Amino acid sequence: MRNQVDKMFEGVRQKWITFSLESKTFFKITDTLKESALNNKVKKSEVAKLLKAYKKFDQSWVKFKSLKGRKNLKAEWELVFDNNEKIILLISPEELLSASHLGGTPKSLKLFKEEKIKGVSGPWKKPNDGFHDKLEHEIPFTEEFTELGYYMYREQQLEKRRAK
Repeated sequence: MRNQVDKMFEGVRQKWITFSLESKTFFKITDTLKESALNNKVKKSEVAKLLKAYKKFDQSWVKFKSLKGRKNLKAEWELVFDNNEKIILLISPEELLSASHLGGTPKSLKLFKEEKIKGVSGPWKKPNDGFHDKLEHEIPFTEEFTELGYYMYREQQLEKRRAK
């Protein structure tokens, strides 16, 4: 078994492995993440971000560290978060052999990056641009729309007024 694992990583510098979200290994990973969050080893927000990234790319990734033991082999893994916090996980080598390589590190492949909408920058206030809607709204614009949504709505209403 040890020889098969050595052959799998022969000539590979970054030993990142991927698992399907339907695999038994993924359930072990999520159990470990939940346990670590409940024991305050890592922040719950970091666990949530990692699980969100896993679901976004429809796969989980872990870093292979080493094999432990002689008769009863266990593969030692690291679950690495965006902020470089690490959790150690032990999985059987058979599961390792059934996995596939990631082809880089999660950061180099930008797996942790959250896509942001262009032109939107967090909390916003309605600009004093002279635009007033004829309808009375119970909820103010800033709660009803995002910044981008407001500008799209304003342009649509101005277009309708010009067409009349």
